[in-house]
Amino acid sequence: MCFQQKEVLVSDLEHEIDRTRDCLSWPFENVGKPFAAYLDRVTAFDRLPDPIDSVTSAHMGQQRRALVESYPEPPQCCSDLEYRSHLLEACLNLTRGENAWKQGHPEEAWFFVSEAKNCLGRADGYYQVMADQNIKTSRAARGGHQKAQNAKDKEQQLYIQLLKDLAPFDGWKSESEAVEKISSIAIGILETFGIAAGDTYAKLSEMLGSDSNVRTAFEKKQKRAR
Repeated sequence: MCFQQKEVLVSDLEHEIDRTRDCLSWPFENVGKPFAAYLDRVTAFDRLPDPIDSVTSAHMGQQRRALVESYPEPPQCCSDLEYRSHLLEACLNLTRGENAWKQGHPEEAWFFVSEAKNCLGRADGYYQVMADQNIKTSRAARGGHQKAQNAKDKEQQLYIQLLKDLAPFDGWKSESEAVEKISSIAIGILETFGIAAGDTYAKLSEMLGSDSNVRTAFEKKQKRAR
């Protein structure tokens, strides 16, 4: 009975090692990079002697950061290094577990594989939280840009309409006449619609030179020389 339990234990351990390896390797497969080569680097890093001074400590920190940065970024929403740092920890524990298993220490191997799975869990939790926050931030930014664009479009249409409706019977004598008359009226209308008016005199003056639609509206109502 004890032998049978041990066989089940080893069989399950192999299965968990394979599952953990699959979870950690798929980002490499997606970008066409060899996961085995990355694990070789992880193993070499794990075998480095403990730092004895600030120089060796800094060197180890650089090595670790290089490994974190080498782990492929997720497709979207969570590109910071904290997420990949959890995945590096999972890789470190996976290699330790595989090494213990090969040396015939299943209990020790189980410990490291369990730690690797815990690191995967922390990575997943971090990803879910940060991805949600980043998506909300992105949507808010897009919403802000869209709101600003909508306001700009409404302001443009207002100037076009006022250039038509407020033009004297014989047409605008000059750009300055149109700007002076329209800018003071536009302020109240824009604020009624919740649009920050700002310097309407400067805006309309600028748009008469840069916005072809506004320019066309002015020229259609411009006084013609006789």
